[in-house]
Amino acid sequence: MSDISVRAESPRTEDATRLLREAFNELARRYAEYSQTDAALFPVEQAEQAGAVFLIARLAGVQAVGCVVLRPLPCDGQSTAEMKRMFVTVEARGRGVGSALMALVEREARALGYSRLRLETGDLQPEAIALYEKHAFIRIPCWGTYATDPASVCYEKVINRSI
Repeated sequence: MSDISVRAESPRTEDATRLLREAFNELARRYAEYSQTDAALFPVEQAEQAGAVFLIARLAGVQAVGCVVLRPLPCDGQSTAEMKRMFVTVEARGRGVGSALMALVEREARALGYSRLRLETGDLQPEAIALYEKHAFIRIPCWGTYATDPASVCYEKVINRSI
């Protein structure tokens, strides 16, 4: 994992745009409702709001191979953050990129004062489900618009035990 670096970057860069497009392309291969790769499906403003961060993983400090967004989740004030658009390129899977992203997103969440992380994934993404469970996320009932989507699988991890 030593050749993997992860840091906060702008969601408006060429690398960020490419990674988000690849993520949507992969979702389109798995789910019929993702038939387009329009960047409007993920408004980058969500990654630029207060309390949010966009992380990019790079191999050898150069090649962008993964990303994740951490943003406030307004379900209970500011103590919960949601992970969105977690993605690792096909070529980089199995190299620890997902775990590196998970480690930094958790550190960033703590630094921003969040006490728990939530996320939604889909039932046709077994790699994602395995990664989240490996990192001690617990399956929970889905919330908001995810609650009515039969393909949604939701997880939570308490990162500050004082709650």
